[in-house]
Amino acid sequence: MTCGFEGYLLSSPLQIDHTRLVLLALIGGHGASDVVLLGQTAELYGSVFLFASIVPEVVMNVLFLIASIAHFANDVTVFGSIALHVALVTAAIAMSREIAVDALLVYMMCIHLPSHFLRLYDEKEFNAMAFAAVVMAGMSASVLLCPAVFFASSDEGLVSFTKIEQAIVCGHVIFEKIFEKKFSH
Repeated sequence: MTCGFEGYLLSSPLQIDHTRLVLLALIGGHGASDVVLLGQTAELYGSVFLFASIVPEVVMNVLFLIASIAHFANDVTVFGSIALHVALVTAAIAMSREIAVDALLVYMMCIHLPSHFLRLYDEKEFNAMAFAAVVMAGMSASVLLCPAVFFASSDEGLVSFTKIEQAIVCGHVIFEKIFEKKFSH
C-alpha cells in the first residue's frame, strides 16, 4: 500500500527513458554535500536505513512525503511546497505519471538544485559544493556511458523509488535541518 504523491507517483515501477535517468542521476548526487557538512554521515544514514528497513512501506511513504514537503519548503515556503505537491499529484492523476515526473524534474533542475547550491555558497561551504558537483557529474557520466547498469534489475527500463531511496532522501532532509541549526546559532 502506498500513499501520497511519492507513493502514487514513484513507488510503483515507472517506464523511464535515458534523458530522465540522466537527470535523476544528476539530481540524486546533490545530497553528497551532506558528507562534507557533517562528520557523522555514516551513523545518521545508517540509522535512517535501519529505520526504513523495519517500518512498513506505508509509514515510510508518509515520512517521505513529510520530508519532501519540508525539503522543498527551503526553496518555496511550506505553502509553496504543499501547492507543488498538490499540483504534481493532480498532474499525475489528470494527465499521466510521466508528465508529473517531468514537472518534478524541471522543478528540481530549475529551482531546487540552484537553491541548494546557493545556500551552500551563502554559508561558504565550497568543499561541500565541489564534492556534490563531482558526485553529480560522476553519476550522470555513469548513466550516459553505461545506462544498462542502472536498468540491471529490469528488462524494460522500469525504475521505482523504493524504501531505500526514500530513506536516502529523508536522511538528506534531516542533514539539512541539522546543518541549518548548526549555523543559525
